[in-house]
Amino acid sequence: MASQAAALVKEATDLVGLVGEVTEVKGAGAAAKALCPFHTEKTPSLSVSADKGVWHCFGCGLGGDALDFVQQSQGVGFRESVDILARRAGIDLGPSSVRRTRPQQLDRIRWQTSEFCHELLRSDPSAARARAYLRRAHGYQSGDVTGFRIGWAPKDPSVVPEHLRSLGVSARDMVAARVARNGGGRPFATHIGRVLYPVATGHERVSGFAAEDGDGGIAPPIGGEGSLYGLGQARSVIAREGSALVVPDCPSVVAYHRAGLTGAVAPCGPKLTPAHLQTLGRFAERAVVVTTDEQAATSLLDSDLNSDDVALYMAETRYERPADLTRDEALAAVQAAIPLAEARLTTTLAGYRGAGNASARRRKLQAAKGVIQAETDPNTRMELAAAAASLTGLPVELILGSASLLDPAEDRTPAAAGLSL
Repeated sequence: MASQAAALVKEATDLVGLVGEVTEVKGAGAAAKALCPFHTEKTPSLSVSADKGVWHCFGCGLGGDALDFVQQSQGVGFRESVDILARRAGIDLGPSSVRRTRPQQLDRIRWQTSEFCHELLRSDPSAARARAYLRRAHGYQSGDVTGFRIGWAPKDPSVVPEHLRSLGVSARDMVAARVARNGGGRPFATHIGRVLYPVATGHERVSGFAAEDGDGGIAPPIGGEGSLYGLGQARSVIAREGSALVVPDCPSVVAYHRAGLTGAVAPCGPKLTPAHLQTLGRFAERAVVVTTDEQAATSLLDSDLNSDDVALYMAETRYERPADLTRDEALAAVQAAIPLAEARLTTTLAGYRGAGNASARRRKLQAAKGVIQAETDPNTRMELAAAAASLTGLPVELILGSASLLDPAEDRTPAAAGLSL
């Protein structure tokens, strides 16, 4: 049955059109080419054959049929890819067409919750105050709410569970999906009177909800503090461009996407963590982290973030609210981004030339040495040493001094070498 369903949906799928939903396809028939969305490239190396129903990238080696493309681009399994293509083609395979794993079942319950709360926000009279708040506080338009499926959890804690029960979801599964909690033998909604930002991870899959109160505070998803808001919408763009834009919060993601920078995501939680960077490293080689105030910039510079998964850059913008950001301002900030290590080095050596005594200059140089040593790539360490030489006016040989700046394993010189004044 599964093989018959797979053959049916592949036959009904326009492969060129499917690939074109993720990356621009040029040409037709056997000559169709595209930039591969699964690795960074400037020259199209993805070949799409509509007649044969197959695709292949001569750059990264990935390839297959329409089902393989859905699995690679949306991060789903075989059976779910069959269901996605069936829905896309308008084919009814019946309720038993997909056998979901337990995590997928719970993801789908959260997705059902997301869709219900989204419709409430859009049209329910009791959500009028929430709609007015989003327009006033964030400048959201109808397209913003629809594009990110932003929702609203009613104040009555029985509304969401009753809706899910009508869809056949048990109270036990509601609690397991973290959309409800037990309350005297009956389920009550987890989120009450909050704006909900669903963290989409794939087709009909939501891992959790970031919840905003009426004062602008946004709580991370329960059990999902390490997730990235907007990744479901931005993943294909990030993979195609090889670069991600990390902005402070959910409203910033919406604002950047509205401005045309659709590779924007935000950490679900108070700060960016190595777990976030590891996730981004699956899709990108580079991540530009945007700060919007001095406190956030200082926090980023003082953090111990230093990832082998993705190269980190720092950009700065200043605005009262994300909705005030213009496309030109957003682009200018991203284009002016500098490597995070370079930003740390510049901050560390600020005021070096005007330092009043040798001890102060020595401390700054020692701190700069620590920044340089934190980099694992020898070429990067050399570039940072050259930048330090430019900032201090000292010879680069003096900045390098100790071999540990180039290769800590080969350091056989005194610890203070190169740091005398």
